[in-house]
Amino acid sequence: MLTRNVWGMLGRVGILGEVGVEYKRWSSKTVANSDTTGVMRVSNGGLSKVQIRMLTVDVAQQVKFGQGTDFQPWLIPV
Repeated sequence: MLTRNVWGMLGRVGILGEVGVEYKRWSSKTVANSDTTGVMRVSNGGLSKVQIRMLTVDVAQQVKFGQGTDFQPWLIPV
């Protein structure tokens, strides 16, 4: 909870922050590299392992209405 009264401007309306972290590892394969001796003057041909991974971090703010009551609707501003 960042604030319970929108920094003194609105009573019973709160601002929250939400952070989500997600890590995915889809696949790892052994692939054959092409030989680039003519361009780079170094041979890197052969087999190597390639991994496909992704890290996602989401940050969202939320506005909660009716703090301290039984019914507390909230919205996520776009």
